[in-house]
Amino acid sequence: MLRELIGWWRAQGFTHFFLVNNHGDPFHEQALADVGDGVYALKPYEIDYSGILEKQETVRHACEGESSELLFLYPEKVRKERIKDRDIAYPQFKSYLYHEKDTPPENYNGSLGFPSCATAEKGRRIIERGIQAMMEQFYKVMEK
Repeated sequence: MLRELIGWWRAQGFTHFFLVNNHGDPFHEQALADVGDGVYALKPYEIDYSGILEKQETVRHACEGESSELLFLYPEKVRKERIKDRDIAYPQFKSYLYHEKDTPPENYNGSLGFPSCATAEKGRRIIERGIQAMMEQFYKVMEK
């Protein structure tokens, strides 16, 4: 679908395409990388989270970071009563992430991390850093 859309836009004269990708699934990232020349997937999640997150070094799924972003952007959609911390080490989760296994790891509740530590203020800071990182990626491409 993206190839078709971008092909149509190319026919209109556009040459650079910037896709905002906030989904770290390796197959999803590969699909975006294979869309074609002049297409750049900006990844706002590839930022330095130091000084923001308490219990994690990076953002995972429905974790302290992602839950913080949602508390900042859409607090009414966060079901706080359902938040449960559940960290699964990467080696245990890798086979599920790479679709080698089709069933989630034992006791997986949808969260990989510590959403109980989430706050709207952390979400604001994460989003600001993500925007800054995307703009830096954008300017690097446009300097070429």
